[in-house]
Amino acid sequence: MKSLVLLLTLSCFSPYLVLGQNAVRSGKPQVFLDHVYLVLDAKTYKDIVSSEFMKEQFSNFREKTTILDSEALSAAYVNGKKTYIEIFEAGKDPKFKLSMVGIGFIVEEVGASDVVRQQLDVRFAGKAKRELSTVRKDNKDVPLFYAAYVDYGDNNLMLATWVMEYHKDYFASRLPDAKPTDGTSRELAMARTFDRTRYLQNITEVTLALSEAEIARLTGELGAFGYKPKKAGNNTVFQGPEVDLVVTLAVGKKHGITKLKLSLLRKKAG
Repeated sequence: MKSLVLLLTLSCFSPYLVLGQNAVRSGKPQVFLDHVYLVLDAKTYKDIVSSEFMKEQFSNFREKTTILDSEALSAAYVNGKKTYIEIFEAGKDPKFKLSMVGIGFIVEEVGASDVVRQQLDVRFAGKAKRELSTVRKDNKDVPLFYAAYVDYGDNNLMLATWVMEYHKDYFASRLPDAKPTDGTSRELAMARTFDRTRYLQNITEVTLALSEAEIARLTGELGAFGYKPKKAGNNTVFQGPEVDLVVTLAVGKKHGITKLKLSLLRKKAG
């Protein structure tokens, strides 16, 4: 993890065509990647947040504390156009242990998170839930997003996954100039943090080293989302809309996200 930045594979690509605007009506909402989170050791975290390249050139990079569901959440954020990376420092918050990883998916149609909950319920014997999260703004808790997820009844999970759907009122409170026809897309949510003068565009591939139990759970969830698996040597590649997840069996202490492939707005010299 000490050379995290070097593990980010930078690439330029042509944008994918996004289809399925009537996904909910057909009963099959598209599930996109919204963000990933990493929990790093203190030295690696400090190396990243002190990097001039990360702060001044790579992306709209910032550290911030958010009051989410009445609890303080402090992290560093590497913001792209539709996706972002959230980085926690191990030891700062007992909820976030070293090498933990989170994958936040998202649906962009109103009501789609409940459809996803139902799909997960079928796969995981009624263990799926859907809950509303709030964010503190002007000393008030404002509805932020719904999260559909599987409750495995395990308090020691090292892999967290969930599917977000932004609350329709959140954009009205955060973006007063937004129109109802703008919807609840990732791009709209990121509009005020995305800096097109920097390098980062989006996350296009996530490589994960996971335990057998984690692989089984994630495979079931991605199957419910409609991600298509294919074998690639010892890895399994799950192809989703605008992103691939590459999953391999963790060996020894190697766990979590081992590589991110990113699209850039322009080529980086050197």
